[in-house]
Amino acid sequence: MSEILTTAQVLRHVADNLDAGREDGYGLQMHGCSGWINLLCPLAAIRNGHKLRLKPRTRMMNGFEVPAPLDHEPESRLRYWTIEATSKDGVIDVPWFADADDQRVLSQGLMFATKEDAIANFKAICGEDPNEE
Repeated sequence: MSEILTTAQVLRHVADNLDAGREDGYGLQMHGCSGWINLLCPLAAIRNGHKLRLKPRTRMMNGFEVPAPLDHEPESRLRYWTIEATSKDGVIDVPWFADADDQRVLSQGLMFATKEDAIANFKAICGEDPNEE
């Protein structure tokens, strides 16, 4: 999960957005009643005491926006999630040993930090909407 941003970090991000010609809330999310949502007005969210974070990286898969895979090696023996079509949910968790199999999973873009991220990608690979239960 992304870390909660301080007010100074949010203001720095807003300034960077404005310098780049983007909307001030681009790339930010706010924690609301139904979970994390994309943010439109960061200054109002700060004034109202909402928790803010950077929007997690995503990618498009078969027309669905899904969480991006890990792009770096996890710590030794840390478990990661990957696609396994024969398992119940289509994913399995595996310990990182930095061996050839782990390197291949990482380079193929099939290594995920959470089960939910892996399941969303598996559903999209199968052409199913990852947002539907």
